[in-house]
Amino acid sequence: MKPFVFVDFDETLTTKDTISLLADAARAASGGSKTPFSSLVDAYMRDYRETLAKDPVTRDKDPVVNKKNECERLRSVELASLARVGASGVLRGLTRAQWREQARVRVQLRPHALQTLQNDVHPDRLFIVSLNWSKDWIHGALHGLPRMDHLFCNDLAFDTSSDPVSTGYIMPEIVDSLDKLRAIRDAVPPNASFIYIGDSGGDLMPLLNSHIGIILAARDSTLVRDLEACGRTVHEDIDPSLVENGKSALFRVDDWESIAHSRILAMDYM
Repeated sequence: MKPFVFVDFDETLTTKDTISLLADAARAASGGSKTPFSSLVDAYMRDYRETLAKDPVTRDKDPVVNKKNECERLRSVELASLARVGASGVLRGLTRAQWREQARVRVQLRPHALQTLQNDVHPDRLFIVSLNWSKDWIHGALHGLPRMDHLFCNDLAFDTSSDPVSTGYIMPEIVDSLDKLRAIRDAVPPNASFIYIGDSGGDLMPLLNSHIGIILAARDSTLVRDLEACGRTVHEDIDPSLVENGKSALFRVDDWESIAHSRILAMDYM
């Protein structure tokens, strides 16, 4: 049976994080808000540091529990950030079609990423799971992939005009790594297997619970260190023989060409 495939978006499928590009797109297309995006980033980082500095959490012997607790503790920071961005108006004024077109123009995908998904994964088994703020943005960048009901992320709110435009407010759906894992568990049928591909801390929980995990990050990245601290071995390069007969494994690669060459997304997994 072929596994379901869940893929992160920013920096996994794209060459860089695209969140700031949303604000650039809104400003270019509609004038947008005059609020500097950098001020929103600064406010987020200030909240993040202050929250971690307050009331240190009692450490558990299990590093996975510690990571879950950290996610839950920072959830209020993530939600406050989404509300702050919405109130700033930096993402208001574009139709859904405009968001998709702006993404097609502005977002650069990693080489071989889109082709590998198109060639090796049936659309019914492909999902994108992202912390990004716009489903239309992702859909436009990926030229119509995946099916909209297979796209799990936060999304922009739109007004009720005849040609709705974004209000700038963000409807939270996936704000942290635990949300990603919940969405995956809701989507995957009982006893089915799944592959997860990601690049950063927001992908930790799905990778820890995946049958096959693929990490697109440096060997000395925080994500690889966290996975190893949680007791998981991260193998260099993809060796399909390590996941024969239903075994689980995590692999680190540098690029999508390595994933395509391995054909691991197209293989059967028992």
